Parts: sequence; C-alpha cells; structure tokens
Amino acid sequence: MRGFSTLTRDLDDTQYLSYLIEEYLTALTGVVEDDRGVVFQYTGDGLLALFLCELAGSDDAAMLDRLVRHTGPLLHDTFRGLYERWLEEWRVRGGPGTEIGLGVGLSFGKATIGFMGPSGKKQFGVIGEPVNVATFLCAEARTGTTLVDHASFARAGIIAPAARIVRLRSKARRQRIEALCLRAAG
Repeated sequence: MRGFSTLTRDLDDTQYLSYLIEEYLTALTGVVEDDRGVVFQYTGDGLLALFLCELAGSDDAAMLDRLVRHTGPLLHDTFRGLYERWLEEWRVRGGPGTEIGLGVGLSFGKATIGFMGPSGKKQFGVIGEPVNVATFLCAEARTGTTLVDHASFARAGIIAPAARIVRLRSKARRQRIEALCLRAAG
C-alpha cells in the first residue's frame, strides 16, 4: 500500500486502521487464492505471494502471462474498489480523505520453498532471487503500477508485452534491474 504511513497519522485511530488493513488484506488474499496463489507472508500493509505452475495447472509461460494480464490488474481493481468505498465512508464520517494506492512487484523464477527459521520456531517461507527482486520492485512501484522484472519473461520463455521499461538501481544488490512498468486501468 502506498501512503500507509500518512493514513496511519491522519486516521489517528489504530482500531479503525486495523479494520481497514484486515479488509484490504482479506480482499487481496482472495484475489491471490482465486488465481491459485499462496500468500506466504503478510508485511503489515502488504503481502508476499507465490504462484506455482503445479497448483495452477499451467506451464511457465501461461503462468507469467496470467499474472501480468489478469492477476496484477485484478489486484489493482480490487484495491481501487476498496479505496473508493473508504473515501465515501471518510467523507460521511468527516475523515481524512488521505490519498493511498497500491503498487505491485512481480518476478518469475526458481526459489526454495519450505519451513525456515530457528529450531522449534520454523515457519513456512520462500527464499531466492525472485523473492528478493519482487520485494524490491514492489517497494519501487508507484500507485497504480505493476513492475515486472524484465528477465522474468526470458526465464518463462515468452516475449514481454509492450510497455515502458524502467531501469532501477538496487542499492542492496548493487546492480540495475530493468522492469516493465504496467499501469493499471482507471
């Protein structure tokens, strides 16, 4: 979510804010699960999800194409619907009308999935380069955009759709990442 810190300050009501976050994460989790994805981590105002070809009954190319053309836009549409309703609710209640939005990051590739962590406290997790790249892209994605690691298309064996390419510099990874910047409709 973009603007979450401002929303937290403007609302000044942690109980109500927790209700909004629950509603938002429930709705986005529903989108992920309806597309046969698995949310493996919630990050306060966001989530990390994984999509496996085996669960979706598709190959790499079809999976990535579906994520780019269907899942990403649906996440944005779902968020937009919630936000429009919240704005009306805030208007009626005399609330803040804070501008918030959704940014999505997507990377495709091999990762390690399983129980991770210290002995006796393991949790389900996913680690690997695609997770790191997707997390970075999500942090860089502006409201209403989905950033997709350009190299993901080569790994999936498909041609990237026509879109603006942005070149990002990852300080932690000390390298540049080329990503497609897809704008959500509306």
